[in-house]
Amino acid sequence: MSGLRKVQASGYEIGQLEGWRDASQIVLVAPPGVFTPNIQAQHQAIPADSFDEYMQVQREELAQLPGFRLLESGERPLGGRPAIKHSFSWDLPEHPGTRIRQLQFVC
Repeated sequence: MSGLRKVQASGYEIGQLEGWRDASQIVLVAPPGVFTPNIQAQHQAIPADSFDEYMQVQREELAQLPGFRLLESGERPLGGRPAIKHSFSWDLPEHPGTRIRQLQFVC
């Protein structure tokens, strides 16, 4: 698989075929408890010329969540790269009184 871009995670490596796109995800889950938090990292290509448009669409989609509240939004570097940080919460209708809080970085 020479000349292929390598996708690496958790000690393994996969060769990425030419023309394929990387949509890899890494998920870390805390030990079980009353509520089990998790961290999800997803690789998703965003065209550089439409970054602002992408962010606007993201905000509009998130605003459709029941009880959506934007808690924080702004520029914040991540790993030395420019990034946008969002912190938001929403209600979980199937569990009345439960709110989910999410932190999102886009870079």
